Amino acid sequence: MVTQKTWEGEQAILEVGREYVLSGFSGQYDFSFLSRAIQILAIPFPYATLAYPGSVSARLVRKLARVRTSLPGVASNLGGDMVRNVILADLTVAGALIDAPAPLGLAGDLLHLAFTADLDHYKVDLALLAHIRHVHKSGFGRYTIGVEFKDLTRDDELVLHYLVHSWADQGE
Repeated sequence: MVTQKTWEGEQAILEVGREYVLSGFSGQYDFSFLSRAIQILAIPFPYATLAYPGSVSARLVRKLARVRTSLPGVASNLGGDMVRNVILADLTVAGALIDAPAPLGLAGDLLHLAFTADLDHYKVDLALLAHIRHVHKSGFGRYTIGVEFKDLTRDDELVLHYLVHSWADQGE
């Protein structure tokens, strides 16, 4: 079942019996498949039901699961003279995407990233070292910064695995 998309004010018109290429991203895999529209309905909203595909093409894009978050955190340079309140916009076991009010450094720089997460009703404080992999101006005076965690302890890895997989299961 798929909803019909509106594009530049025009609603896409699907036809019963016609084949369509569908594609998507699961968080780790980029996939596509061919399917035939078998029914078009308008109530309770416009949608189409599709035939089960004969095959699906999938390509691994990301090695680790990534979950969207909105965790508040604090990022600082190694000297500690630059400290910024940030939001972790997504999280993997290997890194994060940070939303920040200003750049935190350049690609290749190291920074400290600290945040608190709820681990089955227990607060867990993480203080991680991270390499900046990319910095992009995202608009509204904000920046997105991709970081890769460095020198994780075994405990940090276990907490990150638990968080990412439990949040992915909950659809957070």
